[in-house]
Amino acid sequence: MRIHTVGDGSPEVAIIGGIHGDEPCGVQAIKHVLHADVSFSRPTKFIIANERALSHNTRYIDNDLNRVFPGSRHAQSHEKQLAARLLSEIKDTTVLSLHSTQSYTEAFALVSESHRLAREIVPELPVTAAVRPGDFINGCLLRMGDVIEVETGLQQSRQAVENARQIIWAFLHAMNVVEEPQVIDRQTLLDPTTAIKTGPRVLEESANKVPMFDMEQPIPKDPGIDYTIQADNFRRVKKGETYATAGGKPLVAERPFYPVLMSSEGYNDIIGFSAQRTKSITM
Repeated sequence: MRIHTVGDGSPEVAIIGGIHGDEPCGVQAIKHVLHADVSFSRPTKFIIANERALSHNTRYIDNDLNRVFPGSRHAQSHEKQLAARLLSEIKDTTVLSLHSTQSYTEAFALVSESHRLAREIVPELPVTAAVRPGDFINGCLLRMGDVIEVETGLQQSRQAVENARQIIWAFLHAMNVVEEPQVIDRQTLLDPTTAIKTGPRVLEESANKVPMFDMEQPIPKDPGIDYTIQADNFRRVKKGETYATAGGKPLVAERPFYPVLMSSEGYNDIIGFSAQRTKSITM
């Protein structure tokens, strides 16, 4: 774990990249921000988390770091030890943790249930949706305090790095760390003529609102079977609609839902999650 602190005093804000070693977007964006000629009004900690996994371009060494919090300093697992150390570093800070996916090109946020950060910070970020994970997701950093996670785009893509860079600046501005957000205008970023056609922009949400979704449950997949996804993430699947095929056989929705993080290769045991749209967060 590598840590760089800017500003005077005890850090009140933290930005994390590299929770997963095959998601370098946050690390690259952090390096860009640290090289910028900008004054920081509040002490801020930048953390590159799982350096060992990053060096091997693999998701993790022993365990998925984002499933083992709070971890233990006495564990045999590299990630369980790292989780405990990381929690110590971000104690009493408001955290932005950057990730990327295999399922969606645009940026979206994940926030805890009824969390103030969803109301106060997320609308200031250049994201196209916000998701509250279900109770079935355990051991993630999101449950450990004042944390916003943002999926910035497709893994290993230049766009994910650019999205992460813009999100960092917007977060720092929202947290009163920098005076200017140093990102392109939100209206331009979320213009439906330029955003992905299958994303939340098809919901015809205005640029000053962020649609909110609540995860319901994971959608399992069987090992050794090829899956093809036919539904689009964040776009409503109707009852009776085929949302994927498994070994050539259609998977049909028993009731309406919104797919989240749905892809054929993103997870070993699921193809993604079902969610319901609940409301919008207004700036």
